[in-house]
Amino acid sequence: WNGSGAANGYREPGFCRVNSWLPIALGGEANLYWLWRAHRSGQELMHGSVVSSHGRPLHIFREVQEVAEGFSVAAEFIAETRPAPCKLAVHVSSVAWAQFQFQSVANEFRYIEYLQERVCRPLMDAHLRADFIDPAAPLDTYGLVYSPFLPALDESGLRERLYAWIKAGGTWVAGPLTDIRTIDGAKFPHAPFGSLEDWAGVYCTCELPGEPRDFAVQWADGRTTPGSLWYSGFESRRAPVLATYADGPLEGLAAITETPMGKGRVVMLGTLPPADEMQRLLVQLAAQCEIHPVCQATPNVLAVPREGDTARGMIVMEIEDRPGRCILPETAWDILGSGEYSGEIDLAPCQVLVLQTEGRTLAHRRGKRCDVGRTKAAAQQGTAK
Repeated sequence: WNGSGAANGYREPGFCRVNSWLPIALGGEANLYWLWRAHRSGQELMHGSVVSSHGRPLHIFREVQEVAEGFSVAAEFIAETRPAPCKLAVHVSSVAWAQFQFQSVANEFRYIEYLQERVCRPLMDAHLRADFIDPAAPLDTYGLVYSPFLPALDESGLRERLYAWIKAGGTWVAGPLTDIRTIDGAKFPHAPFGSLEDWAGVYCTCELPGEPRDFAVQWADGRTTPGSLWYSGFESRRAPVLATYADGPLEGLAAITETPMGKGRVVMLGTLPPADEMQRLLVQLAAQCEIHPVCQATPNVLAVPREGDTARGMIVMEIEDRPGRCILPETAWDILGSGEYSGEIDLAPCQVLVLQTEGRTLAHRRGKRCDVGRTKAAAQQGTAK
């Protein structure tokens, strides 16, 4: 559990397993436990640990042993592979956090919470793998970049690099609240945006905060959904319109546009659609960039494809402590010992599968069994088809 002066947040059996495998599956090179042995004095007396301050194992000790055995059994596969490269990236910025923290644009807006719930969660639920990158990171390897709530495009020279990347064929999803400040936190004197009006071929006529009410957005196919957070209304100069405002002072103005720019395009968000609509839009744009979900699975399952010169496979985890389901793209062998899997499979709460599909280490593993990566209950509930 977490804690300092008081214990907080007991975790159910299985949490430690999947939480220990997550960093390794996603490319980490070590897993460290805070704490290993609990403090015997000081502020965090009640923080959880692997061993108590008295030197006695806590309730998760056997789970830690199981994880260690699993790492050992899967060591060759882990060492020979890395997470498959992502073609989708999302910008995350400490400068953005600082600007929104001290220059709040809307009372309900919290930068980190919105990234977690309105950006990260829809991508995870759709099983679209993304790199979350700093504005200084290179863009060359990505086909689709999403920059939500990125007020200062001049951070790390991003404006110039984005322009060249889009012109060369990249798809950029911008906003809302992107390109609205200088690097010093000032507004632009010529327009609400530094470059976006020119790039997207729009003219922003009016802006409204998302309180005390939200406004409806009508999509090109006729569906109507609410917007949220912020509302920038656009007149299109040369931008195809994906959605317009359906009520309020912005009625009839464009809410979301998609504009060709060189070999690439700019998708500009004047407001933030609901999570399911944002997911639908990103899935559609990703598919147009030849970026596809890792697999079909319930939202509580995380699948991480891994590849290398001598091995290939996938680590699949149930991460919300409830039954999950996944459809594997090909037959695979679980290195942790639960057998061969193919097609649609059921996962028990907090079950971990290290699935290898090809490689020099695969043949000699068949027929061997090492029951790690799942509890006894998970071993009884999990099915291999």
